[in-house]
Formats: sequence, structure tokens, C-alpha cells
Amino acid sequence: MVLNSDEILLFGSCQKSTSREGNTFCAKMEDGGRTMEFLSWIGPEYAGNGFNIMPQALRRGDGTIVCFVRSQETVSKDIFPRGEIYYISQYESTDEGKTWVYAGNPVMHHGGNPPAPAIMKDGTWVLVYGYRKRPFGIRCKYR
Repeated sequence: MVLNSDEILLFGSCQKSTSREGNTFCAKMEDGGRTMEFLSWIGPEYAGNGFNIMPQALRRGDGTIVCFVRSQETVSKDIFPRGEIYYISQYESTDEGKTWVYAGNPVMHHGGNPPAPAIMKDGTWVLVYGYRKRPFGIRCKYR
């Protein structure tokens, strides 16, 4: 996300403390790319096979950064038969990515594809994602 001619925010995924994939972060590159500063983790570090990966961020008109993340949580098979829940999480930052607030899960049980957010010319937000269950396909949510 471009901030100005010398600064950008980077959104990425990296290993968890267990060396498995699963953490998302926000960093800032400054001085035209000469320096990089870690700013914050986006979302929790899940235990076991759970993860937050593939962050995609956009900025609202009021300056709030909205970040959508591909998430998976390992749960008891008593709660969910497969033992894994896939969803898209939403986090928001009002301080240029230094801190994040959980804002819900706009998509649940979609099978585990990454989010692709966009803002239309009329200001409508669109969140496109693949659906890995029958009926398979590409879906979207909008507001």
C-alpha cells in the first residue's frame, strides 16, 4: 500500500513460532526502499495447524486500513466434523498499521481460498473468493 513517494506498507505471511506457516504481519518500507520496519502482527497466532495467511488490504475513505486474511482454525471434531474451520477474517487499523482490531469474519466455511478485495467506482466494497465445496465456484460479498 503506497503511503507517499518514499513509503509503503507491506502485508505478508511468515512462519509461526512453531516454524509452521501461519502469521500475518504489517511492515513499513521507508527512504525509497532503503529501510524496513516491522510494525505489527495482524491477528492471533493459532495453535496446531491453524493459520492466518495471504493478507490483502485496502484503505477506506476515512483512512482506516481494512485487511482481509485467509484463516484456518483447528477445532474439536465435536464442534466441526472435519476438525478444521476455514474462513476469511477482517482486521482494521486506524494508525497506519501499528495496531489492528478484529472486525469479524465476512466469509465462513468456504474451503480455504484467499480473499481478493476491491472497491468499485461507486464506493461499493467487493470481496471475491473461491468456494471449494459443492457447488464449487467463485463467489463475492459486497456492501
